[in-house]
Amino acid sequence: MSAPGKPVTILATLGDPNGIGPEITLKAYHRMTSSSSMRLQLVGSGKVVADTARRCGLPAPPLEVLIEPSYHPREPLQPGRLQAESGRLAYQCLRTAHDLITSGRADGLVTAPWNKEALHLAGCPQVGHTEALAALTGATDPITLFVTGPLRIAFLTRHLALSAAVAAVTRQRIELFVRRLVVELGRIGIAKPRVAVAALNPHAGEGGLLGREEIEEIEPAVRTLQAEGLNVTGPVPADAVFHAAIEGQFDCVVALYHDQGHIAAKTRDFFGTVSLTLRLPYVRTSPDHGTAFDIAGRGEADPRSMILAIEVAADHCRR
Repeated sequence: MSAPGKPVTILATLGDPNGIGPEITLKAYHRMTSSSSMRLQLVGSGKVVADTARRCGLPAPPLEVLIEPSYHPREPLQPGRLQAESGRLAYQCLRTAHDLITSGRADGLVTAPWNKEALHLAGCPQVGHTEALAALTGATDPITLFVTGPLRIAFLTRHLALSAAVAAVTRQRIELFVRRLVVELGRIGIAKPRVAVAALNPHAGEGGLLGREEIEEIEPAVRTLQAEGLNVTGPVPADAVFHAAIEGQFDCVVALYHDQGHIAAKTRDFFGTVSLTLRLPYVRTSPDHGTAFDIAGRGEADPRSMILAIEVAADHCRR
């Protein structure tokens, strides 16, 4: 954390160099109003930044703004192409940013999207940013929280196949997750949060006719949490719970699997959603979209989500 009156330093990794990460990061850098309370530095390849600036018709940032990792790709990188080298560079940028923050040279981190398949090709054991940061920091069970307007969504599971995510919906996991979530929400200023746990099956299982997870796992977990004094409701049918949260009935919704929450957030505001990772030793945010290989290198990518992610990271660092 910066000293009082000193600007916070936010590091922004460029993500997969073959995706839109370099473009949205560079556009965000140029479009954001300079501030005495925030200093932004980019972590990535100087060549990638120069190539991106040329394609987008933007000036390259000053040298003091860019931090290069020690790793340099062994083959040419091509926008829109799946390459192990692009995944390897993306991971090295993350490691560089982590090392800078933990050594006290920066305060918070914003990660542009990377491609999980490229990370896998590169041999990285974790394919998601959150899992990689947990391994780097030693954090136990970090929580992904999506924020878009009044809607907050926390994910019980993240990058699991749907069958594995369903198997992970257990009473014990829900109870532990919600207890930790309530603590973390308090740390970001939401005292005594009203939490809704989404249902897994259609119509919350229809009394067991459409699935028994609500009866056997979710309802018992919610009753236990309520007995502990927590303001928890559920299971709430997933086709209604997110609207109820937007209307102000809940402070946070627990989504049980990846797409359950992603669809709700991205439908409400695709470019106005930020992912905030809780339970890390430093602030980390990211835009809520992927690498968009289909438009990479064309100069068409919209940086709004990246700009918002940087603003949210700086705000949380100041707090």
